[in-house]
Amino acid sequence: MRSPYRARLCVRRLAFVCLITGCQGGETLTIPPDVPALPDRGRITNAAYAVPIDAGRARLQTLRASRHYPALSVAVAVGRETIWAEAWGWASIEHKTVATTASRFPIASVSKPMAAAVVMRLAERGLLDLDHDVREYVPDFPKKAFPITSRQLLSHQAGIRQYRRIRTRPWLSEIYLNRDFPDLTSALTLFANDRLAFEPDAGFLYSTFGYTLLGAVVEGATGRRYIDVLRDELLAPNHMSSTGPDSSSQGTGRTSDYEAEEETGRVRAAPPTNSSYKWSGGGLVSTATDLVRFGAGMLGDEIVSADVRTEMFTPRLLRDGSPNPMRYGLGWRAASVADPTDSARQLSVVYHGGSGIGAESALVLIPTAGVAVAITGNANTGGDAAMVDVAIALARTFVRKQQP
Repeated sequence: MRSPYRARLCVRRLAFVCLITGCQGGETLTIPPDVPALPDRGRITNAAYAVPIDAGRARLQTLRASRHYPALSVAVAVGRETIWAEAWGWASIEHKTVATTASRFPIASVSKPMAAAVVMRLAERGLLDLDHDVREYVPDFPKKAFPITSRQLLSHQAGIRQYRRIRTRPWLSEIYLNRDFPDLTSALTLFANDRLAFEPDAGFLYSTFGYTLLGAVVEGATGRRYIDVLRDELLAPNHMSSTGPDSSSQGTGRTSDYEAEEETGRVRAAPPTNSSYKWSGGGLVSTATDLVRFGAGMLGDEIVSADVRTEMFTPRLLRDGSPNPMRYGLGWRAASVADPTDSARQLSVVYHGGSGIGAESALVLIPTAGVAVAITGNANTGGDAAMVDVAIALARTFVRKQQP
């Protein structure tokens, strides 16, 4: 099953324009050969799953070699148990730092399902209403031709635009922003005065800025910074201690960012950027182990109720009654794949990929099997589609036949 983010193709083209017109980060580097594996206390290999783990290891090495990731990390959970966690390669080529399962990677848009979980938790407690005008929570946001709701923002059906070229520097995409914002409400200045692309729910436009507005809604509803609400509502209760905002205060353990060159197999150090304008939509760092802990929590009742989970995993309909083109629900995309234990059946899959400046990620869940798979890599290879495909294929191998 192929699952490219076609709605983000324009963003990648703008990024490519940047690369060929002078916004490169550093010199071109050759990825060194791997060194013998160092002790890694976080490495997990459950012998009961030895066959799919061995096959998955080979598949991931092929992905890493073909897409030129200096480092790659994976984690798999079945039920509440993490049964595989492993990392390969170089967290930083320049500093000769070997990647481990504790290495923190920028996860780009895999930040969105976490934001959605926070919003839905607040909605369940009546702290915000998904169907109220967002200006109720962000009164300084300019009035548009049509009201916008949090439900529409969650599903990218609000009409908020995505990245574009910066007016004063038209060779540069907004994805390369390197400005610091104290909170997400202050970041609204980037797009608040722009017109909607369409009447909400009449169309679909994948938008990280839409999730910036969603984070501002959280700030307005709670009176606190989004990143603090994220910590208290999601990260701390689920023991996700390696997940947080991608900022200089993160300390050691973060991987270096690279842009891969498909033709040469080499990488270039990515230019510095600042993610404070998109913490809710693409600005977090995490480990693969933390990501599957989040995924496993979503499949249980620890994060949201079963009814809310179903709502999040169900593609929203456009006004004409058709599912939106990404089959996007509330923070998650939905698909189906063949059941490896029964060729006559299809398995529902929910997932999200992330592609940022210098890193890519994927998080895949198979709800009926209780399987969660996360992959993180520290290079932008031109899009996360290949990584998402591998994550979905890996997830299928851990599905076991249900007992009658």
